[in-house]
Amino acid sequence: MSITTHMQYGLKDYINPSYNEIKACCKHLADFIHYNDSGIGKVDCIVGITRGGLMPAQELSHMLNIPMETVNYSSKSGAGDNKNHQNIIPDVRGKSILLVDDICDTGDTLRELTDAYTNKGYKVFSAVIYYKNLNNTRAFVPDIWALRISQNFGFINFPWEVA
Repeated sequence: MSITTHMQYGLKDYINPSYNEIKACCKHLADFIHYNDSGIGKVDCIVGITRGGLMPAQELSHMLNIPMETVNYSSKSGAGDNKNHQNIIPDVRGKSILLVDDICDTGDTLRELTDAYTNKGYKVFSAVIYYKNLNNTRAFVPDIWALRISQNFGFINFPWEVA
């Protein structure tokens, strides 16, 4: 898969993946889950984390024919840009869920949601398009990811974000 990059002084400042590139990443994740190469068993519900996780969650929901729900959540301490969520953890269908987000940076949001849903009795798995390897033992590591990027990787401008 090619990723369009903007280069400045030999370093990636930012990338602009297209919808088709994101969809190809979702296909990779779906195949990995479907053929059980991931170790993830039966999933009853895909849970998209607003806002960035909604498009990949929808794609995975269609590709795997698994119902999708959403959770409006953002870690108050994490790197995300929207700290105004009420962070209500809704009950969702089934007992085995796949949390989906666009990127795992520090992983604070995924860690907090995984803990919250586990405490409610759910079996929780996580999937992201981009996993930023921070080389930090405190960072959350998602169960599966499509692309692993370095800690100094530039900003990702997703196609659904306002430029």
